[in-house]
Amino acid sequence: LELAKHAHSEVVGRLGASEAEVSELQSKLESKTGEISTLNERLEQRSLELSRAIQRYQELVDERENKQAEELESIMEKQVEKLRRELADSESQRLALTAELEAAATAQSAATAEIADLSQRLKSTANHSQITELLSQCRQQLLQMAEEMAKGSEDNIELADLCNNNLLEAVPVLLQKTQKFVTQTTDCLRKAMERIDALTDDIKSRDTQISELQDQLALTQTNEKPSDQQCNRLEELELQNAALIAEREQFTSENSVLTDYLGKLESECNRLVDDIEQLNAENQKLAEELRVASMQNSMASLDFGAVDGGASMDEVDIHQKHSHEIVALKLQLEDTEKRKNQEIARLQDELASLENIVEDKIFKEEELNDRISSLAGELDKLRSENH
Repeated sequence: LELAKHAHSEVVGRLGASEAEVSELQSKLESKTGEISTLNERLEQRSLELSRAIQRYQELVDERENKQAEELESIMEKQVEKLRRELADSESQRLALTAELEAAATAQSAATAEIADLSQRLKSTANHSQITELLSQCRQQLLQMAEEMAKGSEDNIELADLCNNNLLEAVPVLLQKTQKFVTQTTDCLRKAMERIDALTDDIKSRDTQISELQDQLALTQTNEKPSDQQCNRLEELELQNAALIAEREQFTSENSVLTDYLGKLESECNRLVDDIEQLNAENQKLAEELRVASMQNSMASLDFGAVDGGASMDEVDIHQKHSHEIVALKLQLEDTEKRKNQEIARLQDELASLENIVEDKIFKEEELNDRISSLAGELDKLRSENH
């Protein structure tokens, strides 16, 4: 019984302690409940404020999007209208350019035909075989003249004059026709340079259009952030614009290379004209030397009747000297003909290369016009989507 009482007293003590703890926990719970209630009130107040702020923000966003859409639509309308005018101008320029290119192609074909005809005439009137045959005849006539000099014949003067006149008539005609061909080739190159200048002006016009398009895109980007679809369209336009810029830079670079190439070609033609003039002067000098040699042969023929016996050693030396001079003249004329043929072949190859380059420029110009048309179509599509 005492143990039970003792246990009961311990239980009572523990119950008292537990009640005290429960009371303390109850007070803490009430305190926390009050705090939670306060926090709930604050949370509700904050939620209400947040809802109002979200609503206000949505109103501002809607207002801003409407305003931005109106501004973007106005900008796009102006841009599309401007591009349409530019496309109309570009179309007229393209038609004019196409007509000019066709005229240039026709002129180039005519020039090529004329060059071929001139080459054929040069081959038929002053080719290498004819010059060689002429020189061979001259040499044979000089040898015959030397033989007749030993016999005291007076016909050697006529033979020397015939050889001299044939040679003097053949070489200047050849040089004159070659110089005429070089002059015609230079005129063709000058026309090509004028065509390159026209293409350069067209490139400047394209640069102006691309710069205006860049300014309009930059103005669009400085406005408020558009929708995702509009951003995608603008990115596509920027990519197309970048491609146009790269293509324009490549076209400008190729045009610069072509201009330098034509400058070199014109310099080569001028140098060829100078060489022909120099060869003409050398030809006149050689003709004069040949005339003097012929006169010496004639004088030797006239004096030969007063000399007893066969030809002297001095006469033999003179004949050998004249023979060597004829051979040297023949070699020089052959070298001149060879250089002339090489220059003609080189100029024809360069003209063919120039024709290919001009055709490539025509294709690139058409591709550039197609890109501009595609860009205008994208702007029209963007405008319709904004509506």
